[in-house]
Amino acid sequence: MRAFVNRDDLDFGAVSRMTPVQEWELVADGDPRGVIEYPVQVSRFTGVHSLDLHLSGASGGSETEAVEVTFLGLKGEFAERRRQAVETVYESRPVPGDQPRIPGIGEGAHWHS
Repeated sequence: MRAFVNRDDLDFGAVSRMTPVQEWELVADGDPRGVIEYPVQVSRFTGVHSLDLHLSGASGGSETEAVEVTFLGLKGEFAERRRQAVETVYESRPVPGDQPRIPGIGEGAHWHS
């Protein structure tokens, strides 16, 4: 199984030429309940808007053997994207006289004139 993230241009020809984000070798059976968990490289799956999974071939059999997936569950945490401006003040060298002009800087700055 090969995973592709945030791609709008996929078709079967493109999938065979492209490098996936991650690839897994599927096993035929899991535990007695049929559950199989595959490890994921989390750093490669940040900012996912769309996930395409490509299943090809069979596990050790011939290419004409069918692959059946009865359930696919995904685990993870959803974090809403927040797009907003960030207010920052950069100084190459602090100037004590600037304290009154910069909001939020005052007694807590520990600058003494």
